[in-house]
Amino acid sequence: DAGVAATAGRLDDAGAAAERLHYLEKAFAESTEKHQRALSEARARHERELGEARSEASQLRAAADEHHERLRDDLSKEKQARDTLHGLHTTLKQRLDFLEKTVSESADKHPE
Repeated sequence: DAGVAATAGRLDDAGAAAERLHYLEKAFAESTEKHQRALSEARARHERELGEARSEASQLRAAADEHHERLRDDLSKEKQARDTLHGLHTTLKQRLDFLEKTVSESADKHPE
């Protein structure tokens, strides 16, 4: 009978469609799981790299702060040394002025 054959054909088509649907659902589920694992791994890698970058930045900042503090100390010492030398220079100038004045006065008092 043609009707029975047509019905059987439709059942075969329905069975094939169900198989195809099951295959696609399985493929999508596997693909979704694969992408979720890749995303989780990427997130974990990102978090690890971010932590490393933060740690490195913190170390660099600490080193820069330490260097800055040493430079500040060196500058302060240089300023103190310059001020001390300036003070000595002023004292030396005053001494020379005094000696020149004294010699001049002495020379005026004792002509040759």
